[in-house]
Amino acid sequence: MLDVTKPPAKAEPQWLTLMPDLDPPVEVQARPASRADRMAAQAAARAVMRNGGDGFEGHVAYVMAMAQRVIVAWKGVGDADGQPVDPTADEKIRNPETNEVVEVIPGTITNLMTLDAAYEAFEADYVLPLLTAEREANSEKKG
Repeated sequence: MLDVTKPPAKAEPQWLTLMPDLDPPVEVQARPASRADRMAAQAAARAVMRNGGDGFEGHVAYVMAMAQRVIVAWKGVGDADGQPVDPTADEKIRNPETNEVVEVIPGTITNLMTLDAAYEAFEADYVLPLLTAEREANSEKKG
């Protein structure tokens, strides 16, 4: 019988080394993706595809959206003066009358993820295992 009298065990954030060859290496702390995180990343991918993007561009949007939502801390990331900076999400500027996004100011997470090595490591070490686990869970439900 399923016991719903206690909350499920909470998974802990994990540290991922994205750029090990730098001194210091770039590491990010990513919390486990929630259902809302996965749905938001899927929505970002669908939006790209609706606007004429292909599957590759949709996947990139998924990875970038997931990074925006789950990266909570990092090491080895700083400004031009070598001072540490906090991970920040993109800032969306909206038209006050229509609530339409008129400008996106990239945050520090996007700036990091535009580096191929960081993007590829985050995709390989966080996103692909997440997608594989989801696919396996879905196939078990169907089977």
